[in-house]
Formats: sequence, structure tokens, C-alpha cells
Amino acid sequence: MNEASTTIRDSQARLTQDFKTLINDAEELLRHASEGGDEGFNNARERLEKSLRTARREFETREHALLDRARHAGRTADEYMHRHPWESISVAAVMGLLVGIVLARK
Repeated sequence: MNEASTTIRDSQARLTQDFKTLINDAEELLRHASEGGDEGFNNARERLEKSLRTARREFETREHALLDRARHAGRTADEYMHRHPWESISVAAVMGLLVGIVLARK
């Protein structure tokens, strides 16, 4: 679980940095557009397009990684429940009882 937490934090940091870069490039593009400078505008536009492509790839990569982890967790839970059916039923019953007690007190 520690490795997964580290991976998620690293992904969030990279994604945050990509967004900051994207925002900075967009601001620069708008600044150059308002100044009317063709060369500066073109350079800013190219950087913005590159930032957008990078952000899109990063999102797609993170999406696939999260889906793979979710599938793996689901398969692991399914395997555990098939190998230990009575323990799974007991845990579910206890959890249901606890939720019932908490809801009954409100």
C-alpha cells in the first residue's frame, strides 16, 4: 500500500506541475496575442500546444494506471472471497451490524 501511495503522490505532483506549465503558457499566449507580436505569439502558441499534448498523454497514462489498479483490486477481492467464503460472510455481517448500530443511534 505504501508503494501505491507514493506512486499516487508522484502522479499528483507531476500533474500539478503540468497544469502550472499549461496555465503559464496560456497566459503568455494571451499576453502576446494582446500585444500583436507575431513571432512571440507563434512561439507561445507552439509551447501551449506542446503543453496540451503532454497533459493529455499524462491524463491518459494515469487513467489507464488507475483502471488497471482497480481491476487488480477487484480480482484480488474476488479471489479472496472465493478462497475464504465464511470469513467474507462474517466480515460483511459484522460490518452490517456496526452500520446498523450507528444508524440506529442517530
